[in-house]
Amino acid sequence: MSFLSPRAVLFQALALAGLLAGGASAAIKAFSLEEMARTAEGCIAGRITAREGFLLKTKELGTLYMTRLTIEGKDLFTGARTTLNVCYFGGTVNGVTIRCSTQPPDRETAPGTRVVAFHRFEKAFGVRMLVAQFGGIYRIETGSRGDVVIGKGPGMAVSRNMLLSDLETALKAVRPDEKEGK
Repeated sequence: MSFLSPRAVLFQALALAGLLAGGASAAIKAFSLEEMARTAEGCIAGRITAREGFLLKTKELGTLYMTRLTIEGKDLFTGARTTLNVCYFGGTVNGVTIRCSTQPPDRETAPGTRVVAFHRFEKAFGVRMLVAQFGGIYRIETGSRGDVVIGKGPGMAVSRNMLLSDLETALKAVRPDEKEGK
């Protein structure tokens, strides 16, 4: 079994932070709902059925600890039923955990949790990623008026709690050309 040295882990964390922040600044980009909808290739509302850590080997950054979520649900852009894998930086492999400051909290990504996840394929990593890491996934809870997407505050695509049906309507207004099954 091969483990990364503490120096390699520190280098990867610093390099990854620079990559995520665009190199010069350490700020996390704020996304409005409209910006998130235009940036994402898809938006799924569903249930997490699996969460697993894995190692992703890259030329630029070396080996990265990642987490893969399997989500079964509905694509809110097209209305189609789908199951897909969505990844984010940070994870646990062979008992070793590497956390990324921008990864979603474990309670939001536990199997059985209902979520809305904005995603896109990232060619540089060869996997489908959450857009904006923790800013691209939101818990769904059942409320008295229906399913509620739990907002995360100012600067987040879903800044306040809103009905899932209202989110779906808002997304279709931003991307009216999406067709079911596309």
